[in-house]
Amino acid sequence: MILAETQFNQSVVVAVHTVGELTLVTNARIQADSQIVSAKLVSSAEVCVMELLAIAEVAMLDIQIRNIEEPINNEILSSMVMEVSKNTQFKISNQAQETINLIKSNAEKAIRKVTKESKSAIGKIREHAKNIAHQVKTTSKIVSERMEDAKLSSRTPELAV
Repeated sequence: MILAETQFNQSVVVAVHTVGELTLVTNARIQADSQIVSAKLVSSAEVCVMELLAIAEVAMLDIQIRNIEEPINNEILSSMVMEVSKNTQFKISNQAQETINLIKSNAEKAIRKVTKESKSAIGKIREHAKNIAHQVKTTSKIVSERMEDAKLSSRTPELAV
């Protein structure tokens, strides 16, 4: 009986430990995935900004070429192009940062949810183990009482039939 109880308790400990390990792995995976998505987003934003700056430089060269053909106020047009470029760069950077913050927030929510569900699962495992242990004790007590009764009762061939 003690051996079975020990094995059962060990099984419960292993189950709780497994849930804990799965929670750690899941949380680490969520963090890693969110960091990868954030890095990809930042890289994409940087590429967009670089493309935007290149377009602005081409636009400024176009302005300079047109200025040779037909004089216009080159400084005003160049500053306008650069201002538009800087504002767009600022917007892209802000939107990228907002998106990264949203990704991090969602990852944190997911981790909290996984952790909460893990705690709930561990609680259910322990409750189930407690109920099983109670049932085993109750059944053992009944069996023990019946065995005592069987030892005390007389055994005759008439009772066996």
